[in-house]
Amino acid sequence: MKKGENLSKKIVLLTGSGHHPGTSEALADAFERGALAAGHQVVRFNAGDVPVDFLKLAADQTVLPSQDQVATTVLPQVLAAEVIVLVTPLYYFGMTAQLKAVVDRFYTYNHALKDKQCVLLATAHRGPEAFATLRSFYRQFTQYMRWESLGEVLADTVRTPAELGDWPAKAEALGRHLT
Repeated sequence: MKKGENLSKKIVLLTGSGHHPGTSEALADAFERGALAAGHQVVRFNAGDVPVDFLKLAADQTVLPSQDQVATTVLPQVLAAEVIVLVTPLYYFGMTAQLKAVVDRFYTYNHALKDKQCVLLATAHRGPEAFATLRSFYRQFTQYMRWESLGEVLADTVRTPAELGDWPAKAEALGRHLT
């Protein structure tokens, strides 16, 4: 590292839970604390808090409608970011529909979004085997997008934030030690 070199990263946290306070929200909070403490810039968008419609396009349409909230507010942040963090509780072995509705909008920008870094934070009521489908999606998605995964925190067997144990500390450490 050269003297005076800025190692700060632009991070976008995309969360998908409507539960407040919830387990995945606690992981997002912890990751954000760690990232901010390390001097990174963090922008957060919670798809579970705002109405994010499913993507609807005509057969010949290749760009997002200009009035699309995600296209106008979130995607510019994602395009400018170096690290994308996907945060979700496990719903039927995958990410929430709210978060997936945001991710679906990346398709218009696949080439512009290449070569980013990413992180997966997720929570589940069941054991670690419950994450198999989500992890498979994440691996294929990051490969397709040409993203480098910087890590995962998959908090299993938790129903409430009080049951998270040391999972938030792991998420905070990941945020603090981004490379």
